[in-house]
Amino acid sequence: MARIKQVFSSKDKIAHLWAHQSQEHARNSGNSFYFNNKSIYSYGSHFEIARIVTPEEHKNKDYGTLVLWYDHSYSNTTAKQQNAVSYAIPSHYTRINVNEMPYGYTHRDNDYFKEKETFVNNVREHIKSVEELAKKQLRARKYDYTREINSHIEHAVNLTNIFKLKSKLKKSEKELIYSDNPLEILLSEDAIKKIKENKRKAIEAEKRKKARELAEAKEGIEKWRNHETSYCPYVAGYLLRVKDSETIETSRRAEVPMDNAKKLWKLVQHVVETGQQWKRNGVTFEIGVYSVDLIHSSGDMVVGCHKIEYNEMLNLATKLGWA
Repeated sequence: MARIKQVFSSKDKIAHLWAHQSQEHARNSGNSFYFNNKSIYSYGSHFEIARIVTPEEHKNKDYGTLVLWYDHSYSNTTAKQQNAVSYAIPSHYTRINVNEMPYGYTHRDNDYFKEKETFVNNVREHIKSVEELAKKQLRARKYDYTREINSHIEHAVNLTNIFKLKSKLKKSEKELIYSDNPLEILLSEDAIKKIKENKRKAIEAEKRKKARELAEAKEGIEKWRNHETSYCPYVAGYLLRVKDSETIETSRRAEVPMDNAKKLWKLVQHVVETGQQWKRNGVTFEIGVYSVDLIHSSGDMVVGCHKIEYNEMLNLATKLGWA
C-alpha cells in the first residue's frame, strides 16, 4: 500500500486537505501549519485555527457540517494561514466564530454537549459585540455596522440552536438574538431615527460615488469586453465574455468550459421560469472546477465568490444564440 504524502510546501494544499478531510494528517516542513483529523493549527496545539464538527457529533438534523472558527489572530504568518483555511472551507459548511474553543473535547469523546458552558460563554461574547457595535452605529455618520451586527447575531443563534442552549440564557439575551431588529432593543427611538437618517445619506453618497466610478471605468470595461486588455475595473462587478470557442471567462479571470456553461444556462432559465430558487443541498452542479452555490428565482447566481447577475448571463447567452 502506497504511503500517503503528509508534508506539503503549499499552505493552500494543506488547508484544502483538511477542509475536505481527504486524509487524517498533513503539515508543512517546519511544523508551523498542520492538521490532525478535524482540527487545524498554527504553530502548535495552543492555537487551533478551526475545527470541523460533523452532523454525527453535533446531533442536530437541521444543520450539516460545522466549522468552529477561533476568532483571534497571533501574527502575520498565522493570519496568512487563517486566510488559506478560510478560503478552503466549502460554502455549504456552517462557519461559527467562537471566542473560546471547547477545550474539554477530544476526538475520542464526541460529546460536545459536555461543553455547554463554553458555548454559552461564546454566545455572550457575540451579544457583547452586538452591544458595542450598536453604540458605534449611533456615532457613525457613514459606516453601516449592520453586516457585523447580523453576523454576530447569526453566530449566537446557530450556537444556541445547535447545542440547545436556550435554557442556559437569560430572557433578555434570547430576546436580543432572536429579534428581527436588535438595535430597536438596545437603543432609543430617537437613536434609531438618527441611525436611519445617517444610513440614508450614506447610501445616497455611495450611489453617487459608484456612478462616478462606473462612468470613469466605462472605457476599461469596453476594452475588456473587446479583448483589448485582461484587466477589468473592479467596480464593474462580475462580467462575462467568450475567451475562445471552448471557454467562457469572467472579469475576475475565472474560466469555465463552454459546454458546462450552456447546460448551466438551461438550469438558470428553468429557475426563472418556475420562480423556484436552486440551492446546493446534497445536489451539486459542477461548472469546470467550480460548483454552483445558489441561483435566485430572479436568475442571479452565486458561484463561490462570484455573484453574477441574470442580465449579464442573458446578454452572453443571446450573443451565443442560446436565448
